[in-house]
Amino acid sequence: MPRIIAVPLASKLHKKKYWKRVLKDLSQIMKEENIPVTDVEYSYPFKSTVFMDDFIILIHLTGGTSKLAKKIIERLKYPALLLSHSRHNSLASALSVREKYPEKAKICLLTKTISSRRKLQNEIKALRVVNSLFERKIVAFNVTEKTDEALKFESVFDSRIVPVSLNDIERRLKRVDRQVAEKIVSERLPKFKGDGDVIKAVKLYLALKKIIAESKATAATMNCFEYIMKKGISPCIPLALLNDDGIPTSCEEDYSSLVGLIIGRELSSSPCWMANLTEAEGYKIVFSHCTAPLTMLKEHRKVTHFETDRPLTITGKMNIPKLVTFFRINREFNEISCGLGTVIDSGMIDEKQCRIQLHLKAYNEIDENTFYGNHHIIVPGKHVKLIRSVAFFLRCRFHEI
Repeated sequence: MPRIIAVPLASKLHKKKYWKRVLKDLSQIMKEENIPVTDVEYSYPFKSTVFMDDFIILIHLTGGTSKLAKKIIERLKYPALLLSHSRHNSLASALSVREKYPEKAKICLLTKTISSRRKLQNEIKALRVVNSLFERKIVAFNVTEKTDEALKFESVFDSRIVPVSLNDIERRLKRVDRQVAEKIVSERLPKFKGDGDVIKAVKLYLALKKIIAESKATAATMNCFEYIMKKGISPCIPLALLNDDGIPTSCEEDYSSLVGLIIGRELSSSPCWMANLTEAEGYKIVFSHCTAPLTMLKEHRKVTHFETDRPLTITGKMNIPKLVTFFRINREFNEISCGLGTVIDSGMIDEKQCRIQLHLKAYNEIDENTFYGNHHIIVPGKHVKLIRSVAFFLRCRFHEI
């Protein structure tokens, strides 16, 4: 897995006493953020062990370091964060680098203000989010062959997708203890204690979760429509419970949305919702889907799955902050669109849409062509700036809606 490493740069024109105190202060900040700091570098190749596919924070201790930084950046696989300070022509060198490589270098100026420290913390958080996407093991349920999108995901994120067939799911499902499922229903869906359809859905959840654990996977996706048609039951509740458990899980075998769910979870430390874009006009946006994590709902009401009218999904008013961030990453994993909305209403407002709907007021006037694709990830809270940084370090084009 790529590492996040800070590399201090200095010019030999300047004596050590010129920048020693700055290095001590910045090294302490990096220590608090659990980021290793290498020895000071004056030239390339490095004395320290740094790989060109790592995520690098270049610390400009002095002026006269732009030539060295440019040499490094042109060899890096991913964009670098240039950490500068307000003395010793540090910012001047960083600006020279960014002028040459605007798509591979981002500057963070650290001064004595609280806001500048917070900005650095956010950039480091964005680096961590991006780093968390790599070298994952993903279970793909009800899948026998990898799609082109699956192969692209594996290639971009150096990850492995493990297909799990319907027969494999059924074999594991037969071994699930009904009493264990009934206990889960009592604890997490007490309103439906003793409900046969809910117990059946929770048994599927326990089977899927066991397969994920045995595979040592950290996320999952499912070819759900085919499962509904063959087995007569929707996996909406199982997928919702997995997301509540901190296991990002997308439906419709959508790998770009899975990446979005991972990003959203890492940013907010809370479950996120994968939803269809249903309406977009003026300042009104409506998202809808049947798979919201149950902890995102204030109430739980049992309804059938929208498209198939098969059992079973849960609807209810949403238990989320007034401000939410919505975003999507495209299927090539090279473009992110993102916006902020104010919650107006939620629940099953229209029976001709997916069972959970979220009505938002957009910050800018929009229409159906403002958006770059269907599925969006709904993240509680305000995260546009962080997602912009995630897009930069992931080498994605960014569109703010």
